Amino acid sequence: MQASHPLRAPDAVIGRGEGSGFFGHQWHETPGTGAVLLCDSYVMTAPTFPLHPHRHISAVAILFEDTLGHMVSSDSVGTNHQFGAGDVHWTLAGSGVQHTQTPASGSRIHAVQMFIDLPEELRHAPAQTFHLSAKDVPIHETESCRVRLLVGNAFGLTSPLKLPQDMLIIEGRSDADLAIPVPEGWKAWMYDRDNERAGYITEPVVNGRFLVVASPL
Repeated sequence: MQASHPLRAPDAVIGRGEGSGFFGHQWHETPGTGAVLLCDSYVMTAPTFPLHPHRHISAVAILFEDTLGHMVSSDSVGTNHQFGAGDVHWTLAGSGVQHTQTPASGSRIHAVQMFIDLPEELRHAPAQTFHLSAKDVPIHETESCRVRLLVGNAFGLTSPLKLPQDMLIIEGRSDADLAIPVPEGWKAWMYDRDNERAGYITEPVVNGRFLVVASPL
């Protein structure tokens, strides 16, 4: 990634250490800075989180394409999903929801989970869940990049994942500088997967393996 990006090392190490059932890194962002409030980058091979509550945010799981097996998700609004490599699972907690996500036996889940801030009209709305399968993700590919459009519109593509708030989420890799078409006035956050650094950025140009999230919040 470009050195001008104000990215930082993780704010915390999470889990029980490398080689255990759960290990990763965590970044916390100041509320009001942008849509991303928290991001966990992790590897999970064993049940880690019992049933737990969320409210006033969205909890978003993005499974990287090197994931093996599946994650099983269930929640208090009766939504049950099984999702795997390259999939996105979005829990809009709104006024409140309880959920749990557990790897199926023999699985190795490599993923991020993000807490996404909600606009005021959604903070007290009924909980909803959304799911995007890897096979339905639009891909922008050239000789130097392969980019998956998870949410929003970019590179002439539109994600089929329809959310009740404006967002742009792009994940992939680029072997050369690649400008991400973030709408004017939106705030962009980036996870640099190669160097395990993350944070809000002023110039949405990537190089390497990355995840970018942008929103008008």
